[in-house]
Amino acid sequence: MTLSTLRLNERDRLNVIRAMPDLEGLRGFWTSHQTNRDGDFDFYRFIISSRREVIRPHVVLHMRDGAPKAMLIGRLEYRDISIKIGYANLLTLRLRALTFIDGGTMGAVSDDESELFIGNVRASLRAGEADVAVLEHLKVNHALYQRAIRTRSFFSIDRSMRPSSHRVRKLGSSRGSFMAQLSGNERYNQRRRARRLLQDFDGKVRIDCFHDATEIGRLLRDAETIASVSYQRGLGVGFFYTCEIEQRLRLEAEKGTLRAHILYVGDRPCSFWIASLYRGVLCNDFMAFDPTYAKYAPGMYLAINVIDEVCRDDSAEQALTIDFGGGDAEWKERLGNFDWQEATVHIWAPTVKCIAANALRTFAAIAEASTTRVLRDTGLLSKVKRTWRKRIAQRSY
Repeated sequence: MTLSTLRLNERDRLNVIRAMPDLEGLRGFWTSHQTNRDGDFDFYRFIISSRREVIRPHVVLHMRDGAPKAMLIGRLEYRDISIKIGYANLLTLRLRALTFIDGGTMGAVSDDESELFIGNVRASLRAGEADVAVLEHLKVNHALYQRAIRTRSFFSIDRSMRPSSHRVRKLGSSRGSFMAQLSGNERYNQRRRARRLLQDFDGKVRIDCFHDATEIGRLLRDAETIASVSYQRGLGVGFFYTCEIEQRLRLEAEKGTLRAHILYVGDRPCSFWIASLYRGVLCNDFMAFDPTYAKYAPGMYLAINVIDEVCRDDSAEQALTIDFGGGDAEWKERLGNFDWQEATVHIWAPTVKCIAANALRTFAAIAEASTTRVLRDTGLLSKVKRTWRKRIAQRSY
């Protein structure tokens, strides 16, 4: 069944749409309410069609008086759910998941709307459509988050969830030089990085920009050269040169949203930042640097130069906000000036397999939280993270 309808009362219907052709008629409502790149209609359609693990769309639509009122946008897919402590992966489970994307709430999603959506998601899990529902990057003060973490079933509660900071840089009306907005210490560090790079590489330091499709090939090759030796590659995350990534970057270039930069020293790529500019927000997609050049802090050097360029841009498509993405990181704290708390929430199906998976994730989360607390209290947390990342990067060579 590609479309199911639940009649709520005389005025309201709740539809679950499971096929792309049924979504085409909603394009007008969708595009007028989409809030970020992941929620863009064309980008969503691209992900549905290009990822092998995706089974089909899964969109919950509230209709009132025959017109769309609000939507919850997701997909049914096979998803790897990792059970890990820190960077150590203990177990990976391949499960059928209803994944509801970042930016996937559209329209007037009130508390009542959220109750309808979460109730429908739980009904889909009870019906056996999926093993788990994953609601990505919900703000903890959003009605959908508050509804998602409430449940009558003890075993469906996501006990491994830990909110984290999502940091952005709001540029507002204070354009001009980004360097001038930094602290005196950060300005000194950036000038020192530039001086050392220019001295050690005979002035052969440049930053190349990639905004259109003509140089996607070089962008992909040079980014892969850097990513292949980065600590992210050791973790199995971050940028990979794949057919999907190539098609995705070409799509963004064609739509005019691609904003990618690579730092070259001595004609060798050493750091990259791939982002997309969407409705005034520069969204961080991928960042990495070659650890061979770690003493120059090439990632921070590139980021500050790119943001400085963005601040000086007075075109009609200028960025008003730079979104560094979720997760705590020192560089995000240093460059951001606004943040909120968010979390990815898992809702588990009431089956033995899913109850066991939830229990294992809970145990791992408790162990990780306890270890992190001890390291933070002893002042060793940052040192342990740096050491671990360095070892992971060395294994990537």
